[in-house]
Amino acid sequence: MFLSKKAIKEIKKELKEQDLFLSYKNQLKIKEISFLLTKISIIFNSSISLKKMYEIEESFIKNKVDQIFWTKQFKKISIYFEKPFDKCNWESFGNFIFYVWNQYIFKNKKYRLESIYNYDNFNDINSFKAHEYTKWVNSMVDSKSIEFNVYIRKVLKLL
Repeated sequence: MFLSKKAIKEIKKELKEQDLFLSYKNQLKIKEISFLLTKISIIFNSSISLKKMYEIEESFIKNKVDQIFWTKQFKKISIYFEKPFDKCNWESFGNFIFYVWNQYIFKNKKYRLESIYNYDNFNDINSFKAHEYTKWVNSMVDSKSIEFNVYIRKVLKLL
């Protein structure tokens, strides 16, 4: 059974019932990143259970600043993606998203001090972010799926 768009509502409802939704929202701070793993799982027709997806989304409350955590979470959910996308480089994508999230925070003056970005390292980090994105896109191309570009556009639309 694949995740559907209702999964986000169900996870949000469960977070509210556990009194964690406000904490989840405050930790991620940026709306585009909220439920991103679930949204990507839906795009790639993930067969992950709703319970497991909830646990992964909930874990962002405590681990949002850990870059390795982001890469592991994307790798963890990718094994449930439809073939051949389950074999793509999701660790690189996790790194890319971690830097995207930090860039959003940096651009938002209210949270700027919480970001790993600063005016001195901005270009260096963006260079690494682009490198990680390229590794992920190359793995999507290597998947040999003729629809890889459709999936890439769907993911990028989320950001």
